[in-house]
This record gives sequence, structure tokens and C-alpha cells, in this order.
Amino acid sequence: MVNDVFGHGQYVQHALLENESHACMIDAIAAFKKANSCWDKILAFIVDKDFSEMALLEKAFPSAIVLLCWFHVKKYLRAEMAKSVYGGRYTYDMDKVDDSVDMMMRAEDKAAYATGLRYMYYLLDGIED
Repeated sequence: MVNDVFGHGQYVQHALLENESHACMIDAIAAFKKANSCWDKILAFIVDKDFSEMALLEKAFPSAIVLLCWFHVKKYLRAEMAKSVYGGRYTYDMDKVDDSVDMMMRAEDKAAYATGLRYMYYLLDGIED
């Protein structure tokens, strides 16, 4: 799905894959490129938690940036922070960490992103710059 000039999502391809193996994903990408002559103008992809997709997309679409879905980033951070090796679920204020991810996600420039990142470092490590 892509966003059109009005910000509405538009489907560009449906693919039924046998599985999510490397070979099947390469076939789906090849079919997408064949059906969409402007594929080289794609600027960004947002993927779920499957990191293997990231490398595949970066290689197949070198001019595009590949980003993780913020929902999955937040879910991963919550799961990691809850582990006993990090002190358990009550060691950190998970809502504030979620807020720092939101700050970075909504940042309009590098400075605003850096502010959100510094806030996360402060929450997790007590590090202030």
C-alpha cells in the first residue's frame, strides 16, 4: 500500500506467497517491479518486525529507506524492558519510553529526533547530555 498525493492509502500489489522465505520474497519483489515501472521512485518502506525483509528491500530498492513500524519497535522495547536481566517490568516507566519513541517518530527534523533519543537514553540509562 502507498499513500497518494491526498494522503490516502492505495494498494499497488497483492501477492499470495507460499511462505516468507528469501526466494519467495525475491519473486514477489520481481513481480512488483515488473508491474510497476516507477518502482525506482519509491522513497520509503515500512516493515513489521521481520528484520530479514529489511536487507532484502534495501538491496532491491537502493534509493529507498527501509523503516521499522513504530508499533513493533514499541512492542519490542516493552518486551525487552520486562526481562529480568534488565530489572523486570517495574524498573522503567514504559509509558515514558513509549513517549520517547513517539517523539522520535513525529520529529520534523534531526534536532527534534535527537531530543527524543536523548530522552530515551535518560529514561533507560540516566544519561544526560
